[in-house]
Amino acid sequence: MNSNLISAYIQTASLIYVLIVLIVFFVKSKIKSLENKEFGLILIENAIGLVLVLVCFYFSTYTKNMFMIEYCYKLIFLLIVVWVLTFTMYISVISE
Repeated sequence: MNSNLISAYIQTASLIYVLIVLIVFFVKSKIKSLENKEFGLILIENAIGLVLVLVCFYFSTYTKNMFMIEYCYKLIFLLIVVWVLTFTMYISVISE
């Protein structure tokens, strides 16, 4: 089996898991705090990142549109930067 296909299966399973965690996190009542807000943002960014990785996998495997492939990878890079900033803010909030 192709290793890229295995990677897509793992990303899809991760997306399903993150969506379940998102549903449980946002449906369940919780205390309104900055820590919970930051954690919710991290969950949303993870879900967006997984969808973006799967879209990039589709474009790089089934199409040869280099513009879309480059655009997807630039968006992934931007998402990683935003995720690192959000995670840093989360760490600073929970360490207080």
